[in-house]
Amino acid sequence: MEELKKLLLQTDDEYLTGLCNKGTVKRAYKDLGEENPSVQWQEEGAEVRLKEVICQIRVPLGESSCSCPSRSICRHLITAILSLKQGLDGEEKAGLEEGTQSEQADNECDSLEQKQREGADGQKPESDRQSKMDKEEEAHSQSAAGKATESSSQSAANGEQKASNGLIHTRKKASDSHTSTEEMKTSSTPLLQEISSLSLTDLKRACKGKNYQSLVTYLRAGNLPDIQQGTVITVRLPWEETVVKLLSPLAYSSCSCHSKKLCTHKAQAILAVGLSQGIWDVEKLEQLLEEKMVWDNQMLQQTAASIKEVLRLQLMTGLSRLSPEAEESMERLAVISHSTQLPAFETGFRVAAAEYRMYFERKAAFRVETLLERLLKLYRRTVLLEEAREPEKLRNLAGSFRDTYYPMPRLHLVAIGARNIQSKTGYEGESYYFLEINQGRWYTWTDVRPVFYEGVRRRPAGKLGQSAAPWSLGCSRDQLMEMEFFLEQGKATEDGRLSVSQDTKGELVGVRNLKKEEISRMIFLGLPPSADGLLSEAEE
Repeated sequence: MEELKKLLLQTDDEYLTGLCNKGTVKRAYKDLGEENPSVQWQEEGAEVRLKEVICQIRVPLGESSCSCPSRSICRHLITAILSLKQGLDGEEKAGLEEGTQSEQADNECDSLEQKQREGADGQKPESDRQSKMDKEEEAHSQSAAGKATESSSQSAANGEQKASNGLIHTRKKASDSHTSTEEMKTSSTPLLQEISSLSLTDLKRACKGKNYQSLVTYLRAGNLPDIQQGTVITVRLPWEETVVKLLSPLAYSSCSCHSKKLCTHKAQAILAVGLSQGIWDVEKLEQLLEEKMVWDNQMLQQTAASIKEVLRLQLMTGLSRLSPEAEESMERLAVISHSTQLPAFETGFRVAAAEYRMYFERKAAFRVETLLERLLKLYRRTVLLEEAREPEKLRNLAGSFRDTYYPMPRLHLVAIGARNIQSKTGYEGESYYFLEINQGRWYTWTDVRPVFYEGVRRRPAGKLGQSAAPWSLGCSRDQLMEMEFFLEQGKATEDGRLSVSQDTKGELVGVRNLKKEEISRMIFLGLPPSADGLLSEAEE
């Protein structure tokens, strides 16, 4: 019962809104004016009888129940909670007023007794004056006797006091300069204490892989989602346009996706709050990210041996003596690579199979040098795979199955240049390069399309520069190469390739020329640009 009373006194409208919604709380306030609830306090809570229902209020408030058919926190429960809270607030106020009145009465009694002890002429009685004189004489004699001792020890006492004060000051300074995570946890609210007790592995599992990667990529850029602290912590996830409200206990938290369980949005919001409060750091989140792919070493060695044997036989046999089954061999190796979680090898073998097909069909686009180079690179990559032991090396050699675009914070980009691309697999186009001012990092955007060599269709040469720039910037691609702009709600892969989506919008800042020395400063030294690094044409 006492625990419930304490909880009710701490509960506010924001918390109640988190339990249900704003409309239900408003309706409960309206109903409360028409109700005459009767309350019966119990050991485990309180029973509140309203006109139509009976409510059992428990700790936590989310476990309260109502006799109405509703399975969620209904308006009756909120009305009952508000009535209990108003009653407790009234008792607390009455107790404060009673204590104030009692103190005033005591002061008045003391004042009256003092006046009665004084004489009619306003002087104190003779006995009080004599007693005061005796006390003053005794104090004077004691002071004279101890003055010598006091003067002799004063200097030593002062020295000890200074030393003590210096030690205290030093300890306080050291304590203030460093606050550990454990101290932060113990001094935080119950909601933050509950968040700190959660397992990062469980939260990562709830994020379901891709969403966890999205959060880490966003945080790695030094940004946090919009977090509003209060009785309820509100987190807005910009890449999902989702709002999560976290409250204690966490089981009663809500999400705009209306999921009652621990959805990916709630898990991302909890991780963001924990990071903002120093419970975790980005390094810990990245460590879990590196555990996303695990290889069976024995299967890896068997796959590498099979790949080396097939490639060795093909290279020793020679192209002119190979049968059309060579294409099928490449396809089989691609399937094996896929099952062994080696996406880079799978792609390489499928491209090699396509080149074998062009050779046996006598296509003009086939080049012997290209096929030989590809086979040798695959063989060399397989040897490195056999020797690799560190997870990071294995991950780089294995590659990724699919390029995933992750949400990025607001990017401040400067266009640097572009180049033509013509791939050996039948694609051509242009790649554009941008430099992010705050991060000192390169981003690219590539526009390629398939090319048909049999005279059906080709892209017009030299016309791409006149095409419209992406991200609704309102300029051509040639003009974009002279621009500085912001990119809102952008998405990019881990290696910095930008996506062109409907949600991503650009905002032109103006024409800028970046000095060459500033590029080397940002790329090779990892430093931000200097104040005069960006100069407009007018300033030049």
